[in-house]
Amino acid sequence: MALSDLKEKIKDTPISAILSRYLQIHQKGKHKLALCPFHNDKDPSMHINDEKNMFMCFACQTGGDAITFVSKFKNIDFKGALEELAGILGVDYQDYARERVASPKEEMAKKILSKSSQIFKKIAIENNPAPYLEFIKNRNINKNTIDEFCIGFAPNSNILSNYLDSIPNENEKKMAINIALEIGILKKDLKRENAYYDTFRDRIMFPIWDQYGNVKGFGGRAIHDYQKAKYLNSGESFTFNKKNILYGLNLAKHSIRDRDYVILVEGYMDVIGPFQNGFKNTVAVMGVGLSEYAVNALKGLTKNIYMALDSDQAGMNAMKRVNELFMKQNILPKIVDLSPHKDPDEFINSLGALAFQERIDKAQTYIDFEIQSLLPESIPETSDQKLEILQKIFKLISPLRENLLATERIISFARRIGLKSTEEQILRNYTNYLNSNSKYNTFTSNHSISDESNFSDLDSKNEINLNISEQIPEKLDQIYELTKYEKVMIKEIVQHPEILTHPKLKEILDHSSHNGVKNYILELKEIYFEIDDLEYFSIVSEKTNSMNVDLRVKEVAGAALFNYRPEKLEESVVDKFLTDLDGKLLKEKLKMQKDALKIKQKNCQTKDELNNILSELHKIDKELFKIKKQNQINS
Repeated sequence: MALSDLKEKIKDTPISAILSRYLQIHQKGKHKLALCPFHNDKDPSMHINDEKNMFMCFACQTGGDAITFVSKFKNIDFKGALEELAGILGVDYQDYARERVASPKEEMAKKILSKSSQIFKKIAIENNPAPYLEFIKNRNINKNTIDEFCIGFAPNSNILSNYLDSIPNENEKKMAINIALEIGILKKDLKRENAYYDTFRDRIMFPIWDQYGNVKGFGGRAIHDYQKAKYLNSGESFTFNKKNILYGLNLAKHSIRDRDYVILVEGYMDVIGPFQNGFKNTVAVMGVGLSEYAVNALKGLTKNIYMALDSDQAGMNAMKRVNELFMKQNILPKIVDLSPHKDPDEFINSLGALAFQERIDKAQTYIDFEIQSLLPESIPETSDQKLEILQKIFKLISPLRENLLATERIISFARRIGLKSTEEQILRNYTNYLNSNSKYNTFTSNHSISDESNFSDLDSKNEINLNISEQIPEKLDQIYELTKYEKVMIKEIVQHPEILTHPKLKEILDHSSHNGVKNYILELKEIYFEIDDLEYFSIVSEKTNSMNVDLRVKEVAGAALFNYRPEKLEESVVDKFLTDLDGKLLKEKLKMQKDALKIKQKNCQTKDELNNILSELHKIDKELFKIKKQNQINS
């Protein structure tokens, strides 16, 4: 993992859920509002948009993403904000902070897996194999779904082996084949020395991605009765850890966040079927295991878990284990009744999407379902028998520890079976049970949120040296806030990126005193020619919220992005805007330089130094006078 993964995790969390840790958020119609902490706000001026995952104060014109908010609110740098947010999301910052460059081995594995997915998809689309077409038809899978899930086909040949054999560089080919063998794409031929063959043959192919859309492995469905495994999945390797993967999460995460619940299933088609029928917030567990990493990935998106795993005994056992993992996070999943069908895909194909939604709406909390199953048909008469049943409830509830979600259920159940002990006695008994069964400790993060602003961790480059005599005009961007017209420039360029193509822009940027502003706009200019209009918001948002952008620039650009509408200005309007801006920026820069020189004048040590300063001040005054005369002529 890397900090980029943590940023993705933050981006996948509704910004309102994060900002609610610091602000009281009010819902007003479709809008979420809060008092802005960055100025003396009396009437809520801050708008919070979960769809854009941004905030914007319409009074002080400050905006941005969650990282920008935390940086400004806590007065900490970019990495400090990431660490703070990791605590909020319940993950270990150090797991992400260990930045490392991917090894050549990892890069090669990534290329092999990605290329394999492309080859399987190409064969399916271009060759139209009969078994593939039959499967698609029988399962009612449409073209959009095929494209979304990159469903492909592995022929009964060594197509991947032949592809890797075609690599011209011998060293690279040897490395690729060895890695393909290690990650299970190829297998060694035991009958021939130094020979190998494709693992997946004559199978419908489902790429398995991580939550960021990187192919990590494959699932292959058999097309012949004689094939031993109906589903053949990638084995565990350095690229594939099935406990950490939730199939379809890369496609489902935005829908999960928007709808605020997830449907948890256990098969590829149990994701694909519901997805095609509008339930795009569906993901599948890979096997019976589920790791803390996977639980946290879902917890960061929603606290509402609906389990719709297969209704056979294996599925029920899996739900029991999944439920316990979420209970340790004080989350109570619900169980979706699929009877009389085995799985969600079968249910929807038989009864339809509306019926499936009705079952979701009526879903019962799983722990209550299990408690009900422990309640005997007839209440036992002896206290010993009643206490024996209560011990089973203790075990069932124990992942919740002493949370009210647990204790309220224990008291209620004790009354239902007729125990006459006091609530204090029952709960004391439960506490004793927990103390003697320490394995039910939770795996929550040690991170906590401090309400105190941390002023000691300021990035050193943003600290102001109080000995102004050591400051020089070239360092003005470290001393001063952005000027009025620098803010105007950022805002207009972000909202009207066609300005980036104007030939006057470079000259105008030279009149900005702030290097952070210049660097940001030049980076926007560089990427503007490489992106489509449809990609503009997401790519510029990503660029704006990166670590190397000055916080003062971020909050202005973030506010501009919040209000972004793809409306282009006429060339004459752009030309007039830049002409006016040029003079105003130059005037601001000269005044800032003059202020800095006056401060140095008070601290100068020699007569020569004083004369030099006076000479510079005279030059600046002459330039300011020329600008004033020009403005009078233009007006």
